[in-house]
Amino acid sequence: MWLLHEDLGKPGDELKFSHVGKGRDTEKKPNPLVRVGMTDFSERRHFVMQALSKLVQIESLEVIGAVVDKKKSFGPPPMHHALTVLFERAELSLQDKNTHGLMFCDDENKNEVPLRALLDAGSTNYVKFQNIKETIAFVPSVSSPGVQFADLVAGSIFRAANTGDTGYMEKLMPHVRTDSWGRWRGHGIKMYPTAPFPVEIKKPGA
Repeated sequence: MWLLHEDLGKPGDELKFSHVGKGRDTEKKPNPLVRVGMTDFSERRHFVMQALSKLVQIESLEVIGAVVDKKKSFGPPPMHHALTVLFERAELSLQDKNTHGLMFCDDENKNEVPLRALLDAGSTNYVKFQNIKETIAFVPSVSSPGVQFADLVAGSIFRAANTGDTGYMEKLMPHVRTDSWGRWRGHGIKMYPTAPFPVEIKKPGA
């Protein structure tokens, strides 16, 4: 993604979706986009749009996501529901492709314990983990373009669900996981508790 700007990609540079809305670059909260002169929101938005355009050029890319309504969720913490939904769809996607996969997460993830506990359980109430490998790889997001892209994907879904701004998510829609009938709601992106996605957005060709 750093090839999109000649002054980016220096040691320590890390792209987060939150950098789009933050117009400051400080020592505690560095923003490489602002550092190289993208002081206007529209410039930072355009850069992330370009990064997503690069991402969707990967033919094998498949997008899954979870949106949890904290006010309506019940029982375990909201993050537990989100992780359960993501793990289930990752496992089902691997089964569809008759392959195996490894989970990669940011090594600063505060949810390391519930992540490992969920995988150690071997299944949820609905899905048995057979194709997800038995461990999770925690890597520094600053060193992993893949983890940074995952943050952009999560931010795109969050932005659409919470503000109605579907611009980012529309870039991803051709790659959102669907069932055999082409339905992405619940199969690629799941609302918890079960509910319609907050805004209308169509998958190309649907």
